[in-house]
Amino acid sequence: MKHFKKFISITLFALLSFSSYSQSKVAHVKVGEVVTMMPAFAEMQKEMQKLEETYKLEMEESLAGFSEMSEKLQADQNAGILNDDELTQRYQELQDLQNRIRERELEIQREAQRKNNDLMAPIEKEVMDKINVVTVRLNLDYVFTSPMQGLLVSNGLDITDMVKKELGLQ
Repeated sequence: MKHFKKFISITLFALLSFSSYSQSKVAHVKVGEVVTMMPAFAEMQKEMQKLEETYKLEMEESLAGFSEMSEKLQADQNAGILNDDELTQRYQELQDLQNRIRERELEIQREAQRKNNDLMAPIEKEVMDKINVVTVRLNLDYVFTSPMQGLLVSNGLDITDMVKKELGLQ
């Protein structure tokens, strides 16, 4: 009987240890909500709007130049003042300008995306650092972003407000 009690005690201890070890502490945080409240995010949006306006004006000027060139070519062609070689050359110039405008448009998109990424990196790092602070403080094993595809139930602890507090947003 003594051995049986010892066996039960060891088994019970092992099961309780395993059960507490296997239960992970899980939480979620609404990263988008936190980021949009940050003053740095508002500044980033203002800077991106200025950049987009600059790019928009550049493209409008390019397209106006293209339209002007196209209209002049059409007028000269209708007036019959261009021979075949001149007409071919002017159409080629127009096509080259159109290609340069398309290339610049793609370059602008890449530049804007790169700038957006550069401006978001420190914001994301700051949020991540504060999420880590809260995670360590609460001794959490996993933190999910919310909403997240695949997360069907979010009954875990919501640490969004705690992260906001760490960032001084409340």
